[in-house]
Amino acid sequence: MKNLIEHQAEDVFLHHYRQFDAEGIKLTILAMERLLSIHDLAQKHIQQIHDALLFLLAYPANEQGFQLANSCMQLLVQTVTKIVKNKPDVFYNSGITGSHVCAQFGLILNKILLDEKLETHELNGVDGDNSDLMGKLAYTLDDVEQELMPNETNTFNKWKKRYLPNIKDPRTLLDYYVNATLKTTGSIAYQESLFAQFQLFTRFSLDPNLLGLSLGRAPIKSPYFHNNGIQKKSSLEEVFALGKPIKITLNDKAKAHLVKVARGSMASLLRETDTFTYANENETELYNMGEGIQIALYYMIPEQKFSLQSYIGYLLFKNGLPMAYGGCWLFAHQAAFGVNVLPPYRGGESAKVVAQLLRVYHYRFNISQFTVDPYQIGKGNSDGIQSGAFWFYYKLGFRPMQNELAELARTENEKMLTDRSYRSSSKILLKLANSDIYWQTAGNTKAFIPLLPLSDSIGQYVAKSFSGNRQTALEFVRKKAQKSAGIKIGSNSFLNRMLLFLEAAGAFEKLKTTDLQKVCAAYSQKDQQEAEAYLALQKVKDFWIILI
Repeated sequence: MKNLIEHQAEDVFLHHYRQFDAEGIKLTILAMERLLSIHDLAQKHIQQIHDALLFLLAYPANEQGFQLANSCMQLLVQTVTKIVKNKPDVFYNSGITGSHVCAQFGLILNKILLDEKLETHELNGVDGDNSDLMGKLAYTLDDVEQELMPNETNTFNKWKKRYLPNIKDPRTLLDYYVNATLKTTGSIAYQESLFAQFQLFTRFSLDPNLLGLSLGRAPIKSPYFHNNGIQKKSSLEEVFALGKPIKITLNDKAKAHLVKVARGSMASLLRETDTFTYANENETELYNMGEGIQIALYYMIPEQKFSLQSYIGYLLFKNGLPMAYGGCWLFAHQAAFGVNVLPPYRGGESAKVVAQLLRVYHYRFNISQFTVDPYQIGKGNSDGIQSGAFWFYYKLGFRPMQNELAELARTENEKMLTDRSYRSSSKILLKLANSDIYWQTAGNTKAFIPLLPLSDSIGQYVAKSFSGNRQTALEFVRKKAQKSAGIKIGSNSFLNRMLLFLEAAGAFEKLKTTDLQKVCAAYSQKDQQEAEAYLALQKVKDFWIILI
């Protein structure tokens, strides 16, 4: 066995690291000890070893294995960093700390990355249409430059020659586009839309300070060890019975760290999600779920928050490692949720991950019914079809709302129970992917409220009463709110956003003045304390009755 480890440490490690029997654990530890002693990992295996080490750190069998995996990860990052210094394109887009990545990211995330002053962060290419790009850039010039801009600056190269003379450094050019866009008049959403049209590709190094997937961690007191292996099956009822999660007190530094880990882990995977990019650090929360699982909740800056729903993102950590991310779209006592287990951890405790996510939203926001975006189960998502994602949620207890699809799912499930070799065809799974699947807590009596009709009611009201002029309608409702309920609107953005909805729903006529005032007070609080505003709104029972 010793000779095998010396000559084939990497192969032995990759073959046994997911095994939790005594022999598998022993061979994995021996392999890691050997990897540390040779100080030189084979380049062809580094990506696989990196992902395997992440899995081991999340699911260690014992203290020795956990510490060895940490040491091996440090060695691996050092090896990659050393190789990349001489060969920058090696491990390109691998997501390993020390390597380089290149992708299209949004305006704000690029600004955040520029502020990090990474060793490499530069413009890698511009794919936007030249004429369209020049039209957008014209608005970033000084007024006099705009007035006297010659017609021949209609291509990107001519533009650069005239307005950015002798500036060829890719980092300086990126800095120009980012900051020029930020100077344009308009909302963040408008600026992001403008920046996206440039189709800029940026390249940057995964500096250790970026806290990417390799080294980004949430602080933990001690790791959780899986000395009895991992739990593949888990029920929602069993996990919910664990009760209310423990909220961890965070100072400003800890909140900022969690936001940085969220952004870094996504950037290393060439991904971006709004709740991390636009995170409002002050509202960030962290919950201890037990068994080494922590869940951080992320709320967005006021300008990017949703008006009607509350879109709250999350990052689930296992032993401090980012394992899964996504978000919930909350409304009343219901929530639509999405989950993405990161690649290195797939094949682990996915059912428990989903159950713990729903648990934290249930207890934090009094959610009693959850729905899943059809994309998660395969609608427009070939991976969801191939993996049979519908059945993952079905086994957890989710069921289609549509009667026809519920019957189809029941019939298919009976076939699988009768014949263990039976599998639903792709054609059947594509049909099931059109399901609106839901799960609800035992004894739930809250009615499900479809959201699209609420949006339609606004359009119908404005069209009927104000010929489609929303600004005129809004001015009318402002005066009505102040006159009928003594509500001073002021400049509060959320209350202004909600006035037309409240009027279209009939809130000013159907709610008691005290309830109407509570509703308006809750929306006024949403900009900086979204969770508290959401819970306050839930308590106004008559408000939800008029929406059903």
